[in-house]
Amino acid sequence: MDIQIILDHVNSVYTDKDTVSGKVLLETATPIDISTIAVRLSGIAISRLNGKRSSEVHKILRRTQVVFPPKQQLDSALGQKFTLRSGTHEFPFSITFPHFAECFKLDPHEDDLAASCARVRLSKRLPSVHLLRRLPPSTGTSNDIAEVKYSVNVVIKKPGLFKGTMKMSRDIFLNPLSEPTSQQEPVFQQQQQQPITIDPEISNFSSAPSFLLSVQLLNGSSLLQTLPLPLRITLTKQTTFTCPAILKNFQTMVVEHTHTDVNNSPSYHRQCWIVQTMSNMHEVVGDPDAPAGAELNLSNALWSSRPLPPKLVSSFETCKIKRSYELRLKVRFQFGELPKVRF
Repeated sequence: MDIQIILDHVNSVYTDKDTVSGKVLLETATPIDISTIAVRLSGIAISRLNGKRSSEVHKILRRTQVVFPPKQQLDSALGQKFTLRSGTHEFPFSITFPHFAECFKLDPHEDDLAASCARVRLSKRLPSVHLLRRLPPSTGTSNDIAEVKYSVNVVIKKPGLFKGTMKMSRDIFLNPLSEPTSQQEPVFQQQQQQPITIDPEISNFSSAPSFLLSVQLLNGSSLLQTLPLPLRITLTKQTTFTCPAILKNFQTMVVEHTHTDVNNSPSYHRQCWIVQTMSNMHEVVGDPDAPAGAELNLSNALWSSRPLPPKLVSSFETCKIKRSYELRLKVRFQFGELPKVRF
């Protein structure tokens, strides 16, 4: 017997507002007896310790649709067997992602749901929920300290004294949609400032020229995948002087922070993603003759064509895994032209 899972949208990345649909294709050369055929939409979160084999697995999604026998026969068909003739049989399915994850801890000695995160024994029919959060995105591999994966599973149960179960699984990828900001809610710009003062002894000025470097995130603390950074970078003159500000180096990076916990043993991993690096530049910023208080703006052409790395996933928190990011900006300025050296 051959089992296939055929999705309506092949190679798609699903969102948390999508429906996973398709069909189960069952081919058999001889007639077979079957009790039920069920399709499950599943998601698990696996936290691991750095450099160790210890791990903890949590079921964050479980939705089941019985595709055979038909719904109208299901209640009266419990414990019965159905004979499928030889040939090819198709069973369509359609399961919608829920709005929230439902975190249950998996007992390694059970095939199914057995215990909550608090390790309290639960009824399989009425499991209690440990943590309600938005569904996290697919991320990680078996070599990472944090892994989240989703799959469509087919479970075929056979009747009889020696009951057997046949299973088939197919991985799918989830990338939840970001919640849009309400037009009625203001977006507070995130801003950091750094004063810059030039020593007059090395700058040939009678007084110390000074600037205030300001970096703003125009959309608050949110960054969107595949889009450029919403930055505004300015130099504000604090004193009156004539001195060109020249941008020499410019780098942006996103630092990924992942915190996990395995049986009350925390672990942490950091990874840096370079968005762009530019060096040996000679970009004059603003007008050197601008008065004190003037803002000299860096051109957004420097970063407007550089989107975030496509491998980044959204920030999330689910049971025993938390992923967050910080944006780091490195700039190097030269104030005043360097004297030309003749050879």
